[in-house]
Amino acid sequence: MSVTALAGYAAALLRGRGAHALFLQTMSVQMLIVLINVGTGLLTARLLGPEGRGELAAIIFWPQFLASLALAGLPYAVIYHLRESPTARREVMGASLVLGLSLGVVTAAIGAAVVPYTMHDGYSPAIVAFATASCALTLFNLTGMLLKSVLAGLDKQGLANRYGIADPGFYLVLLGLSALLWPMSPQLAAACMFTSGVTTLGVTLWRLRPQHWPRWSGIRGFLGPVGGFALRAAPGGLLANFSYFLDRIVLVATIAPEQLGLYAVAFALSRLMEVVKSTVASVGMAAMAGRAPEEAKALHDRVFRFVLLAVIVVIAGGFALGGPAIRLVYGNDFGPANILFRVLVIEAAVSCLGQVVAQLYFALGRPGMVSWAQGAGFTASLAAMLSMVGPFGAMGVAIGLTLGAVVRIVVLLAGVRRSLGMALPSLRPEPGEFRLFLQGLRRA
Repeated sequence: MSVTALAGYAAALLRGRGAHALFLQTMSVQMLIVLINVGTGLLTARLLGPEGRGELAAIIFWPQFLASLALAGLPYAVIYHLRESPTARREVMGASLVLGLSLGVVTAAIGAAVVPYTMHDGYSPAIVAFATASCALTLFNLTGMLLKSVLAGLDKQGLANRYGIADPGFYLVLLGLSALLWPMSPQLAAACMFTSGVTTLGVTLWRLRPQHWPRWSGIRGFLGPVGGFALRAAPGGLLANFSYFLDRIVLVATIAPEQLGLYAVAFALSRLMEVVKSTVASVGMAAMAGRAPEEAKALHDRVFRFVLLAVIVVIAGGFALGGPAIRLVYGNDFGPANILFRVLVIEAAVSCLGQVVAQLYFALGRPGMVSWAQGAGFTASLAAMLSMVGPFGAMGVAIGLTLGAVVRIVVLLAGVRRSLGMALPSLRPEPGEFRLFLQGLRRA
């Protein structure tokens, strides 16, 4: 490959606006975010130890979980209607924000009421009180999640990528400065994370400028369409988010902070797969939406093959290097997390592939099948976790999570043929597919 060709690909990666370039740009950003998160994870694990790391996980869990419940199917509705109604984008944004914040207020209030009764007896009253108070930050987390969907629908992936890097990057800086000034505690580490999230959200909203801010005068006409799509997607969204957080719901309520700390480290490392999954979620549907069904399916199949290859590479690397990396990076106290990591990295790979298939349904305006798949996976996960957490602890939860991911993707793939009337994605690359991808990147 010539130097000129390499320069062309690099330019597309940095400045391109086509689907190929956006996909690679977003994946590059996600890789950087993972590296930053490894840095923050290393710092908190070293400073707090397994027990303190578990307490931190319990605190920051609630605002993230409650925000995801409040949003449910709204992010998919935002992207769909921003694409379908390009002349009314500000009205769509306004309607989405009204719906999201209204649900967020209710969810945060319910969360603050139930948190003290759901945390394991091993947590101190101070940790429980801090976790309860942190529920108020649900609205900021919700707005940040919604903003990422808005930026994807507006084709502002560059701003979304900068926002995605700034939040964990600023958190790492705050964490390091705080560790130099004060003794580190789970509450202080959580406060650094919350401060970073609120600050970067405010700056990103300001960068949108008034011409992209919601227009409130015309939102009434879009409350129904946006809310209706979100309502249809809500069962799948709720179950997807419950499935994503189900392990920590069970663990926070049943095991001691030290064991949760081991699980948190294993889970964080296994989320290396989020590099691919987050890229697919932010770029995949936006690229497929608005296309003819045949074109959307062809793009889906190419992404599915690419993601399958990527997750195989990540699993192989994880099995080979996971154990030594955990001991080297986090210390020998976290060595037992390796066996949890191996199970969770398989779950992450299966979930990532399922996310690709789900994007096809959303892009074609068929979110109902995703809801059925999420329901089946959630039921399988919950039953397995509840039956295995007693005798096997965190390992039982990891196995249950993996079982749910397998059930979910099986249902989704079955629906491609039965519900959509389309063939299953072929695992064999089309002739010259990789070369065409590179050509598309250069033209982006």
